Amino acid sequence: MSTILPDIFLRRFDAETEFRADLTQIHFRRFYTDAEFRADLTQKLNLYEMKMSGSVVANTSIRMGTNRPTKNRNMHKLFDAIVDLFNAVSLSTGIPYHELNILIYTFLIPATWWLIVWLRLRRLYGMALLHMALPLVHYAQTAQHSRQFYDANVAALLYLGGGMESGYVEVSIVAGVAMPLLIYLSLLFIPKKWLIGWYFALIFINMAWYVWVLSRFSG
Repeated sequence: MSTILPDIFLRRFDAETEFRADLTQIHFRRFYTDAEFRADLTQKLNLYEMKMSGSVVANTSIRMGTNRPTKNRNMHKLFDAIVDLFNAVSLSTGIPYHELNILIYTFLIPATWWLIVWLRLRRLYGMALLHMALPLVHYAQTAQHSRQFYDANVAALLYLGGGMESGYVEVSIVAGVAMPLLIYLSLLFIPKKWLIGWYFALIFINMAWYVWVLSRFSG
C-alpha cells in the first residue's frame, strides 16, 4: 500500500497540472472554430481520464509539439508566438482577434506592396486611394460578416493542411510568414521594368485566393 498510494497521488497531480495547462492553451488559441475547440477539449478530457485510470503513463504528453520532429516543433512554437502576439495586440487595442488578422493580412500587407512600388518608382498614386478605401468599405459595409470571412480562411488553410492540426500550422506559417517575406524581397529586388506588372499580379493572386476561399468554404 505504501508503494501504490504515492504513485496514485503523483499521477493525479501530474495529470491535473497538465490538464490545466492544456485548458489554458486552448482558451488562448482564438483561431479555433467551435468544432475544433470541442474536439480538442474532448481529446484533453479523454487523455486526463486515461491518466487518472493509469491507462497511460502520467508524464506522457500529446500536447502540441511535444512528440513532433524538431522542425515541426519549432514551427509550432513560432505559430504559438505569433498567436500570443496577436492576442496581446488584440487585448491592448480592443480589436477582436479575427478582425486583427483581417486588417493585417487582407489590407495592411497588400498596402505595403504598393508602398514599396511607390518608393521605388514614385508611380501608382491612385492605388493608394484604393488601399485606403478598402478597409473603410469593409468596416462600413461588411464588418458584420468578418467572422464568417475569417472562419472561411481558417477552413481553407486547414483543408490545404490535410485536415490535420500540424498541417494547418505549417500551411499557416508558409502563407502568413514565409510567403510575405518572399514577396517583400521580390518587390525590393525585382528589376523596375517588371515591378508594376508583378505588383498587379500579386493583387490579382490575392483576390483570386479570397474568391476561392469564399466560394468554397463560406457558409
